Amino acid sequence: MSKTDPLREVVADLDLQTDLWWLAMILAGFLSTFLAAFAFPGAGSFFAWLAVLVRLAIAVGISQQPFGAIFGRLLPFALVAGLFSIFGDHMLVNWTERAQRVYPDHTGVLLSSPLYIPLFWTCLIIEFGYTIIRLYGLAAKNGGGDLPFYGAMLAGGVIAGLWTACTDFWAVKARWWRYDTDGVILGGACALYVVIGTFFIFCAFLPVFRGYLTCAGSRVFASVRYGLIYGIVIFVSYIVAHMLVEHKI
Repeated sequence: MSKTDPLREVVADLDLQTDLWWLAMILAGFLSTFLAAFAFPGAGSFFAWLAVLVRLAIAVGISQQPFGAIFGRLLPFALVAGLFSIFGDHMLVNWTERAQRVYPDHTGVLLSSPLYIPLFWTCLIIEFGYTIIRLYGLAAKNGGGDLPFYGAMLAGGVIAGLWTACTDFWAVKARWWRYDTDGVILGGACALYVVIGTFFIFCAFLPVFRGYLTCAGSRVFASVRYGLIYGIVIFVSYIVAHMLVEHKI
């Protein structure tokens, strides 16, 4: 059995309807972040919560529909990975020097992260995960072997990194967080190591998700096991990216 067979089965369920609901999630996050950055920069975490809860509501709702099997597979995996992402986010806040992420003082925290950060990561994993799976499906139609798999891995990482560079700028403008300016900061707002770390994180998505799909046992067991693995990927990716860019932890 080919190692990409489980992914091919998932890809077979994707169509224009699932694409449109994925796009609805993207637009909900885009609009909320845009409004927070340019229309209501003093609104605090209101739009951050709006951005994650609307997107999560879409994902949960569609996962219960007959055509939404892909969201049903992505959602539990992303929820667990989002929970474990707080350890990677903790590193962003607590580097010993250079380019630390700083959240507003009045924000309620889980470890070192605002309470919405695990849900924020859940949404990102669903959205970028769907994108990467879709890219794999399109590439697999036009080529065989491992090239579509590795091409989708690389393209997904690049897309996620570029998208993060844009949305991080808006998040800083919305005052959801900021970075200490003694590091390598793009456009005065986005830390370069975060962009590179995001590239690493989503380059690793497809092989981890393939393992999740083939995991024996219940869906809960597979979600916890591979959500934890992906949480470790997030943690390690940020450490490696920070070391590459800022030279020390």
